[in-house]
Amino acid sequence: MNSEQNVPPFVTQITGLIRKAGGRAFLVGGCVRDILLETPCKDFDLEIYGLSGDQIRSALLGRFELDLVGASFGVMKVRHHPVDLALPRRENKIGAGHRGFLVETCPDLDVAQAAARRDFTINAVMMDPLTGEILDPWNGRTDLKKGILRHVSEHFSEDPLRVLRGMQFAARFGFSVAPETVRLCETLSQDELAGERIGAEWEKLLCKGIRPSAGLAFLKQCRWIRFYPELEALSDSDWAYTLERIDRAASLRAGSEDEKENDMIFMTAALFRNCADPEAACRAFCERLRGSVRLAEGALRLLRCAPEADRIRETDDPALRRLSHRAAGLALLLKLAEASGRGEEDPARFSRIRQRASELNVLTAPPRPILMGRDLEACGIKPGPDMGRLLNQCLEAQFDGRFSTKEDGLRYLNSLKNTSGDIPAGSGRSDKKSQ
Repeated sequence: MNSEQNVPPFVTQITGLIRKAGGRAFLVGGCVRDILLETPCKDFDLEIYGLSGDQIRSALLGRFELDLVGASFGVMKVRHHPVDLALPRRENKIGAGHRGFLVETCPDLDVAQAAARRDFTINAVMMDPLTGEILDPWNGRTDLKKGILRHVSEHFSEDPLRVLRGMQFAARFGFSVAPETVRLCETLSQDELAGERIGAEWEKLLCKGIRPSAGLAFLKQCRWIRFYPELEALSDSDWAYTLERIDRAASLRAGSEDEKENDMIFMTAALFRNCADPEAACRAFCERLRGSVRLAEGALRLLRCAPEADRIRETDDPALRRLSHRAAGLALLLKLAEASGRGEEDPARFSRIRQRASELNVLTAPPRPILMGRDLEACGIKPGPDMGRLLNQCLEAQFDGRFSTKEDGLRYLNSLKNTSGDIPAGSGRSDKKSQ
């Protein structure tokens, strides 16, 4: 391995300064796994041996600025660079939750002992950025080549979140889980885990998983599906359908950081689309994860509109406008319908619908009302229930294509005076052309 091709210069510069001060720095964790898999790596973790925290700061003084983010854990962040520095440490479980650990930093700790606290063997491989030397005390490279997730040691059970990490790793890498690890996971519970931590792992499954079905299958295999009764209640046939469709949905994700929130909304709706009561299942899931209000509202909105999206035709402009209004845009809703297999009999159907929705400017956002309250006020109509009713009438007429400009909208509003006494004579005549 040529480390220069896999590790950015600032990492080797830090490592060199540590070596010059008498210590040794190793890349550890997920960044080594990604380097070995030859996949992009954005963040780098360095574990530093042979130096204290003060000696590390002195070694980097004048070259790199550090922020102490985990005093009790010996963790420092390098400012302006995606690098975390940590001292080797021993951890002993003394209480509930992920904070219930007694931590002791040990700069001279044996590397095998230090790696024993990691979750899976594939994340327990270490690499010297300067030489490319690999230290692999728990045979992680072998498991990486075989595509196996295997827990490193008995320390795995000290943080049950690692079961959900296994879930999202299985989805992201398509790995199977070692039988002994499955058995260990069966003995653990997520009851003490915070919803935010649970949600972070589900986000990785749904937004990064190449095969989300692999992660879900692992949850069922280790019986953690019991913590998600909405999914546990699915029949065998509905479960198989859900696994198939969630993978189809993953292929439709935008996949960019800018679209991650929308991807999460869409994938959450896809996960529960096949439940007996999709909305109730989705709501319970979002509450359990303490997800954002936007996530819950967005996914529920998609599920409410899904039956209509299954039947929509590209030739029905009024229906496209109305559905976009209800769904806050059609893009995610059409993905949900496509992921559910509603276009299998006509593969080009959704392409045609997207094309027409784009032409109508209702694909990525709902149609904007042409007439607003201020327009009706200018016509002499006072705010109140009557104005609300008239605004709804105008919006429905807009959806039907009866007008598409403000001028034509005012003409339509003026025409309503023939059937309603609510509009004063002469209202809507904002200029000579509209008379």
